[in-house]
Amino acid sequence: MRLSLIFIYTCLLSCLGHALLAQENISAKQREQIDLSFLFGYYTQEGNHSAVTGGEGTEKLSDYDSRIIVHIPLDSNQSLGAHVGINHYTSASSDKIDSRISSASSDDTRSTIELSYQKNKPEKNSSISLYSGGAVETDYISSSFGGGWDKSSESENSFYGFDFRAYFDTWNIILPEELRATDYGNIKTDKRRTFNLSNYFSQVLNKRSQIHLTLDFIAQQGLLSTPFHRVYFTEIPGARIEQLPSFRIKIPLSLRWNHRLLEKLILRNWARVYWDNWGIASFTWEFESPVLLPKGWSLSPLYRFHIQSAAKYFAPKSKHTISSTYYTSDFDLSNLNSHRFGLALRYALPLRLSKGKFTLSRFEIRAMRYLRSDGLHAYLAAFSIACKI
Repeated sequence: MRLSLIFIYTCLLSCLGHALLAQENISAKQREQIDLSFLFGYYTQEGNHSAVTGGEGTEKLSDYDSRIIVHIPLDSNQSLGAHVGINHYTSASSDKIDSRISSASSDDTRSTIELSYQKNKPEKNSSISLYSGGAVETDYISSSFGGGWDKSSESENSFYGFDFRAYFDTWNIILPEELRATDYGNIKTDKRRTFNLSNYFSQVLNKRSQIHLTLDFIAQQGLLSTPFHRVYFTEIPGARIEQLPSFRIKIPLSLRWNHRLLEKLILRNWARVYWDNWGIASFTWEFESPVLLPKGWSLSPLYRFHIQSAAKYFAPKSKHTISSTYYTSDFDLSNLNSHRFGLALRYALPLRLSKGKFTLSRFEIRAMRYLRSDGLHAYLAAFSIACKI
């Protein structure tokens, strides 16, 4: 896994290096600026429904996330992009996979990379994109590829496009310690495949309003359960590992509506309905209302509401029957609702920081509180900064 990660980083640096060399051969007047974005996030949660210990037990977790996004114009119609992410987490629930306190399972680091290429065709008002990436964690390695196409109208008031992405994951199977010498951990595959087709359409309604519609079709096949999630039954003592179907279809449909209500007040609404063949149906509504302040500043109250039905394979601890083919006590698949609210402070005016080309284009700070009906609660904080060089 480490060799794969090194290979991905080498490919990234090689591509960026060639792009930068190509830009050095372009005169300063012709060269377009490179966009750089840095994102840092912190998330911490508490709860008492850990799937690792069968639906009861601590869910305490902390996650530190950092990302770098680079966009490099090669010329007026072509560009390269790179998205690099590293997040490190510590998890009290994962530490219960075995009886060793503060074992290797108590924390982990996930590294992700995605490279992209985009070519615009101004004569057709369209563009094509290609993607390739990978991710590495202790218990799995993933690779992905994809592509997309989009087209705008002559007036640029309407826009349609689609993206297709395929993910190929391989798991390093980790079982609860008491089940490692039994046949209860018999797993037929360590592979998972995910295929995502996303269709999107946007339309300018008038000078103040715009809508954006997205329809996704997602198909997954392979190991869709988590091998170290325990499940307890009504009839027998002891645990078995979570069992879920090897095929899943997800269909989310979302609508975004942005409207400038007043000169200094913008309304941003996002709503999504979701269905899958495991029995989950959900509705999500998200609201953000930036209030424009002087000198490029804005302050935004944030709110998100989510409600969902339970998967047909879910039951709390010790409520499953041994005759069931599939079973889980993961409360992420339960009947629940949640609320997330907070504030965002944003600055979005170009700010030249030196005599050179370096320009700060945006920075933002977000702080949020998350509450879920099963008792899980969390805090989120995020900081992002964008610049041009």
